[in-house]
Amino acid sequence: MSELKTLTEKWVYFIKNAENLEVIPKNIHDAGLKSAYEEANIQTWTQEELDAYDYVFMREEDERAKYDKAIKNAVKSAVKSAVKAKEEELVIGLWKNGVPTDVISKSAKLPIEQVQEILEKYT
Repeated sequence: MSELKTLTEKWVYFIKNAENLEVIPKNIHDAGLKSAYEEANIQTWTQEELDAYDYVFMREEDERAKYDKAIKNAVKSAVKSAVKAKEEELVIGLWKNGVPTDVISKSAKLPIEQVQEILEKYT
């Protein structure tokens, strides 16, 4: 295998010998050819090995989905916190400048009750 230099030579070798190959040669750097070797290797597995592979793959997908959901929730929470902080900053800034709470409510597009809660926390 080490005498094969071009990608074409390596593919031809793979096609001719795929059913007899047991390991992926070390000098394979092409992603497509490496994938072909891996797929050919899978074709030689027993049913028990295939079942174990499928189980591990499903578990990895489950974990990836949990991770993605956790990231999405964390981002959503961070954005929510940032928006709330900006709302509070706006309400307090307007109030400090003498703007009435009803005008603050309309300007910030917040219910009057929420404006009052923010001001109660501040004062």
